[in-house]
Amino acid sequence: MKPPELIAFRDAASASVAEQAASAFRMNAGIVLRVSYIPGGRRLSRWGRLLEALGHGGRSMALCWADELPPALPEGISVIAVLRRGRRNACMVSRSGYTRIPSHSSVVCSSRLLRAQLLRARRDIDARMSDLPAGRLLSRVDGGLIAGALVPCHEMELSHYVPSPGNAAHLMPLPHFVPCPGQAAACILSGDIEFGERLASVLNDPETAAEVEKELSLGLALSRIHSLRGMLHGASVSAFGTGYRVYLQALSPDGTGELRSVLDRGRDFIPSDAAASFAERGGSV
Repeated sequence: MKPPELIAFRDAASASVAEQAASAFRMNAGIVLRVSYIPGGRRLSRWGRLLEALGHGGRSMALCWADELPPALPEGISVIAVLRRGRRNACMVSRSGYTRIPSHSSVVCSSRLLRAQLLRARRDIDARMSDLPAGRLLSRVDGGLIAGALVPCHEMELSHYVPSPGNAAHLMPLPHFVPCPGQAAACILSGDIEFGERLASVLNDPETAAEVEKELSLGLALSRIHSLRGMLHGASVSAFGTGYRVYLQALSPDGTGELRSVLDRGRDFIPSDAAASFAERGGSV
């Protein structure tokens, strides 16, 4: 019998996490996972390629990022593990931070949400969006083609990128740059529930899984609120004492309009209720 297969995209961040997961499973369960790679490329076309590879049957699993999951998974496919995540902030690689970068500087952002957040903070910056992999955007900063690149921290860190002399990675503050729901959390998908349970017992991080479930539910709830339609949403949930610290943000794509809140909630808070209160009170919950 062939060893179980873990399918991952051939980008630096996904490959790094896939190898770590395979190593942990081998050491803790004594089972070898064969890691196979498929082309990464632009985000908009990634999901279909992943499902196609996963649909070949057998004991295949697939690694993807929680912020790329659709609202509903195809029948027979489920999330069997959510790996412990690291830093979920975004960072800007440039000569100076976002508050000091010169006016009219060209900064490329890896998502529409990051672009809107940057425009909200600095209307005088030429902020553009690109769905190219983070590594390629960062290389343009090193080459002097752009003044800065705004990307999720985990993508930069997992690619082992080191800024060139004169540049630095500047961490973006959470209240103003709330990450998209599920950011920096890697998930493993499978249609093999029995084997998935064995995998989950080794790789699943319950705290991260609970946070991500709340974040994705918040993101879905925000997208369904009429007054917030057309806006971009950020949601971050992290363990805080006996409850959660929750960051919520809704921005117009051009950064001109914003709702934002930081709130503390119990572990049993209902995301749809929190999202509704956030919208009704204009961001102050």
